[in-house]
Amino acid sequence: MISGNIQKARSEAEIYWIVKYGIKMTGMPAFGPTHGEDELWGLTVLVKEIPRMNPDHYRQLAEQENGMGHGHGHAH
Repeated sequence: MISGNIQKARSEAEIYWIVKYGIKMTGMPAFGPTHGEDELWGLTVLVKEIPRMNPDHYRQLAEQENGMGHGHGHAH
């Protein structure tokens, strides 16, 4: 996903579907059962933006998220 090839080939709606439902037998999990709609759309935007991010920007976003006390593995 970092190369940007998947993002270029898929619409935002298609990426959202992949994030929500996953892709069986590929290691791509379904986040729909454990994450709310706002989180799913946030992940979709992140997937679209990752190819344009440098490592420092990604690290900064991750640190901001961790500072907000966000936990994973629960439904909202």
